[in-house]
Amino acid sequence: MKTRRLRIHVPDWLKAIFLVVALFLIYTFFALIVNTIVFFLIGAIFAYILHPFVNWLTKQGIPRGLSVIIVLVIAVLLIILFVAMITPSLISQVREFVKDLPRLAKSARAEYDSLRRLLPASLRELLPADAEKVFDSAVSTITAQSQKIVSLVPSIISGIAGAIVIFIFAIYILVFLEDMDGWLRFWIPDQYHWLYDRFVAKMDIGYSRYIIGQLIVSVTYGLAVGLVSAGFGLPFPIILGFWAGIVQIIPVIGPVIALIPPLLLAFLISIRTGIIVAAILIAITGVQGVFVTPYILGATVTISPIIVLFFIIAGAEIGGIGGTILAVPFLVALNLVWQFINENFYYKPAPPPETPPTMIEMQPPGSPPEEEERPKEEKSKDSEGDE
Repeated sequence: MKTRRLRIHVPDWLKAIFLVVALFLIYTFFALIVNTIVFFLIGAIFAYILHPFVNWLTKQGIPRGLSVIIVLVIAVLLIILFVAMITPSLISQVREFVKDLPRLAKSARAEYDSLRRLLPASLRELLPADAEKVFDSAVSTITAQSQKIVSLVPSIISGIAGAIVIFIFAIYILVFLEDMDGWLRFWIPDQYHWLYDRFVAKMDIGYSRYIIGQLIVSVTYGLAVGLVSAGFGLPFPIILGFWAGIVQIIPVIGPVIALIPPLLLAFLISIRTGIIVAAILIAITGVQGVFVTPYILGATVTISPIIVLFFIIAGAEIGGIGGTILAVPFLVALNLVWQFINENFYYKPAPPPETPPTMIEMQPPGSPPEEEERPKEEKSKDSEGDE
């Protein structure tokens, strides 16, 4: 006995309306959970970094769940150890900076006055004559905000909560990574498993090179900025080096953002110190941008800087700081997918027909044939006969 089915005919215009409504609902839903998506992607990157260590423990005979716990516990302990090592130095540097801030402000006022005297009269008029109130206001504001440690508690709690969510996502991804791989293989036809394996290998090699290269670039640049800051007596050399290494993740504009805090502090000490520090840091940034970064990341991130800048701004608008950090990894993924398509697929256009179709053959079936062209003389005779 055959099963009867009700056939429903949906007009094309109604399908178009359904599609627009569905796309709008999907866009609205993803806009509401953008922070969750950012946390998930950061957790996925973190899980990808730890995945080789989990695989190594699994090959040693340790169950995968226990291997994930061991690797995550070690990673958390290393992060806590790093924070515990730098926290005392940061606290002491903050105290020394707040204590020494009035002297730095006085020195900055003197340097400002000497700079105004060196400038031509036309440029001197553009600068305020008395910057005493500006410096005093800045000193009082920085001092007051530095003493309000309690105001940082909500931000710290929010950061800890976000880190916990990222760790939870990383745990689930690491534990169920093999199950996800098996699920994908189940839905992919057997004859295309070789293509799937090639795609996974392409992404794995590309992202490994990108992450390792980015770590090398960030660590070397952060160390260089920190050493220069400490050598010239700038406050917060550890913070300045750590900041420079972190923002180095952002291409194109990352080095510019990294130079702003050390240059401001250097010019706060004296104009001479600021000029020397600026020259050294700009030289280091130029050497790294011309030689180090292209050599390390050039094999993976072969993308136009304009496109990178566009994705960074778009990521900041969509997901804030997290979107800015994830913009370039997402762009790297798109670049790797495009390379994979170019390497494994090709487009073969259909051959042209042997004989081009005539006007009658190109008409849709059922339509009356057009009247054949006749010479103008015959048409004129027909019109005269009708008259």
